[in-house]
Amino acid sequence: MTNAASDVALDAVPCVETNAVPCVTIILPTYNSTHTLKYAIASALAQDFTDFELWVVGDGCTDDTESVVAAFVDSRILWHNLPSNSGNPATPINYALMQAKGKFTAWLSHDDLWFPWHLSSLLQGLEQTDVDFVNGLWVAVDKQGFVTLDGLMPRGRNASNRGSAMSTLFQRTNRHLWDPAP
Repeated sequence: MTNAASDVALDAVPCVETNAVPCVTIILPTYNSTHTLKYAIASALAQDFTDFELWVVGDGCTDDTESVVAAFVDSRILWHNLPSNSGNPATPINYALMQAKGKFTAWLSHDDLWFPWHLSSLLQGLEQTDVDFVNGLWVAVDKQGFVTLDGLMPRGRNASNRGSAMSTLFQRTNRHLWDPAP
């Protein structure tokens, strides 16, 4: 079986069997951004690789984030709202890292979207190269609708000086917490 859009052989992807322990933990930190959060969650749920848990962690959200998350009736989605706002995504990320059960960790920002083959493509790349970390290219769309392909290119070059978006990162899960210092 392949994904026509990306030609990824899904049967070659590891962890295809769903069991009590998910293959991938998706970490989605958020703070009062329900107008974009629902689209980010929908893009995670639309993945062609489905053996994952999705940790949506609020950084002391005070809006209707919880009800937006609850509207997605899917047992793979786990919600936790921290008691107060830290002002830094490292705090909700670290909470989710400590809860993560997946062999691999993927990051998704509350204002980003994934193509349906995002997880399967990166997972296959990680397994085929036997590395601990991979990332994908990303598309930036500005307010005028101008589209730019960005991220790390071959030989470590960036398509621009903006670097890599958090939502393109995929790694083997470890418990090294993120440093909240900028």
